[in-house]
Amino acid sequence: MKERFGPLALQWAGLTCRTFGWNPAQFWQATPAEIIPLFTAQASDTPRPPSRAEIHTMMEQERHG
Repeated sequence: MKERFGPLALQWAGLTCRTFGWNPAQFWQATPAEIIPLFTAQASDTPRPPSRAEIHTMMEQERHG
């Protein structure tokens, strides 16, 4: 039997990769419990916490600023 993912799964993969800078492997290794909060944080009025990359960038700016 040939396994296939539905079109919605492929759309989620593309959207997640574009929105959060993930590569395809990161998406396919993530669980729904890891992906859903990313989108709900984006959709709510409550700001999401900064990512590690964002924190690193802020620390570098502070150090050089």
